[in-house]
Amino acid sequence: MEDREKKRVTGLVTGFDMAHMVVIGTPLDHRKQEHARAKCMERLLWELGQLEVTRVYLEQRTQSLNARDMKLVRHLRGKKSVPSALRVDVQQPSVEPMLWIPDQVLGALGDAASNDDTWLDQYAGAVQQIEIMI
Repeated sequence: MEDREKKRVTGLVTGFDMAHMVVIGTPLDHRKQEHARAKCMERLLWELGQLEVTRVYLEQRTQSLNARDMKLVRHLRGKKSVPSALRVDVQQPSVEPMLWIPDQVLGALGDAASNDDTWLDQYAGAVQQIEIMI
């Protein structure tokens, strides 16, 4: 996005009273992205469960990848890593518009990783980063 659009979108997102949690898996081997996604999702869902969150939407991907995500959720429930009260659904951003917010937060984090804290600073500490080893 151009700076003008980033300013508008960042202002919109930071106008909500919400905290943001990002789990970052390192080092990332691009050949093992699904493995990394599973590890990050496990930690994220555990953290959200600890916060007594009751509903999570995952952004819709392909049918087979959605099935893989939901299989992971069932597995994590089985080993008690995800509480039964935490409902996890897959949805399209056109149906659940809040799904575009993580893209904005990740964009700000990406800019910060490139030494441009302009956008991340506007979140005023509302972004918690959790780094895990993969």
